[in-house]
Amino acid sequence: MIKRAHKRGHRPVFDWRRAGRGLLSFDALTHIAAHRQRRLLEGVTFRCVRGSLVDGETLEALSQLFSKHYGRWSARSALRPGQPVRMSPKQLKVLLDFPDSHAALAYKEGQLVGHAFYIRRNIPKFGYITWVTQLVVHEAHRRMRIGTRLLDSIWGFSDDRAWGLVTANPFTVRALEAATRRRCDPKAVARHLPVLEKVLRSNDFLAKAHFHVGDALAAVDTGFYLDHAGIEDHLSKVAGHPWKLGSLKPGWEWLAFTFREQEKKRLSPAELHTLFLHSEQMLRQAYGRMDVEHHGWAHATCKETEFITEALELGPRSRLVDFGCGNGRHLIPLASRVGEALGVDYCRPLIEAARAGAGQQRLQNTGFVLDDVRTVRLKETFDAALCLYSVVGASASRRDNQRLLRNLARHLRPGGRALISVMNRELIDHTARHRGDPYEDPELLSKLRPSNTMQSSGNVFDPKHLLYDERRAVVYRKEQFLEDGLLSAELVVRDRRYRKAEIEAACRRAGLETLWARYASAGRWRSSLSATDVKAKEILLLVRRS
Repeated sequence: MIKRAHKRGHRPVFDWRRAGRGLLSFDALTHIAAHRQRRLLEGVTFRCVRGSLVDGETLEALSQLFSKHYGRWSARSALRPGQPVRMSPKQLKVLLDFPDSHAALAYKEGQLVGHAFYIRRNIPKFGYITWVTQLVVHEAHRRMRIGTRLLDSIWGFSDDRAWGLVTANPFTVRALEAATRRRCDPKAVARHLPVLEKVLRSNDFLAKAHFHVGDALAAVDTGFYLDHAGIEDHLSKVAGHPWKLGSLKPGWEWLAFTFREQEKKRLSPAELHTLFLHSEQMLRQAYGRMDVEHHGWAHATCKETEFITEALELGPRSRLVDFGCGNGRHLIPLASRVGEALGVDYCRPLIEAARAGAGQQRLQNTGFVLDDVRTVRLKETFDAALCLYSVVGASASRRDNQRLLRNLARHLRPGGRALISVMNRELIDHTARHRGDPYEDPELLSKLRPSNTMQSSGNVFDPKHLLYDERRAVVYRKEQFLEDGLLSAELVVRDRRYRKAEIEAACRRAGLETLWARYASAGRWRSSLSATDVKAKEILLLVRRS
């Protein structure tokens, strides 16, 4: 609940304990958490890229960030004592060209304010180890938890066996602990040191380094003589559990690792929701990496185009808008049948692909807008609209989906028609194996089996990979993005699914009258299936603006 502020100018405080007990609606909880996340990271965006693909302009920005904000050489250093530690773009390029190397980048209003380089490697009979080789955050932005969010970009909800870094900064260690929800314990590092060395010594920087690991110490003599002045003061300011990694000698850095088998801190609803929001921001990149043309449902485009033409009564003078157009697979073939065609999508790679496709066909009447379909304001209204393949429902928030439907209605002329599809909740009611509320038990997500559905099949109905929160009508799945030249990561995807009566009511509230609604499967929209038919993955609706 919201506690009243007793003094003028004080902000109200949100009581997450009461929210976690279900005293606030899910939409209220998500709305307030989203507001807090936006305030904390206002104007900050994150992206990840494979190290070898980092371009020259980005390397120059990385060099400037490192050289100004990494640290200073100690008085014992033979290299410019007391001066900032610097790395040239060429030196950074060597680190990023290392096998299995990636970079997670944070931007504040277009300026690079943080980066993390990391290596993710699968060790036979052990599992994946993800090692952050460098983490730097602009001094002016360190209170924004950018370091933790960068690590979240790398690890997310992954089931790696070990996560770690080498650092002389205690705040960086705490960021590692916050991201993995585990504590760095020298005893755990000692147990796994032989395996860790296989990864760490493959880097020239640590090839001959001496490791000092015992019950009360986990450090490595890197010979990197950073200025440790003030480090004890920093340790005193590090909040949370007692410090276990020991003290550093000159030239040493902490060997900070956490492991899957360690006890995890339970996430609060606020922390869990912050992770969801961050994961969804990263998903904006991921949608552009779906190999849609090889998904089974994408092969039905030709049949669906014919159906759309008839259902929306399209003609040579019709104006058509596609909300969530993706790569334009429906809009481009329809453009030759209408007077004007416009597509809207928030995923830049998909919009660029759509523009390229329209350009190849020299379509003069077709345009594409990079924007959010919930809030976009176009200059005109349209005779007909498309909103297909779970654009409605892509957000877990009922409020967001209602905003989308209202905005769709706003862009239709009175009497204008729209074809909408949502994912069939009644099928999930019938087939779901894993059920529960992750806000009450976050371990439900940890136990959920991940898949790479978005990269491969597009089958988001496989019950092995779904967690169904029946009370909130939300489905969760863990998506892995494997090596495709960009990012290896694991992200949580949430979506809202609908029963027929629910989506009809949502359309009615938005000012859209349902002409008909049916359970259907890709490419077979003329046939009406039963609600629990395994092929009935969609509910398809033809609606008209009242």
